Amino acid sequence: MQEGVDRVVAAVRAPPRGGVTLTHAPMPEGKHSTIYHPATTRAIRALFPPPPEPKP
Repeated sequence: MQEGVDRVVAAVRAPPRGGVTLTHAPMPEGKHSTIYHPATTRAIRALFPPPPEPKP
């Protein structure tokens, strides 16, 4: 399975095309059955960061 992951990582690290930026964040502590929720949380936080704190 790692060979497939390595191929995907190489594609993600390639120069972006068409204005799409991809990110790879290894999560070696996860397993196929446990990775979905932490990965989804990271992705949502990356796509929708919290607004900046208002300045006093």
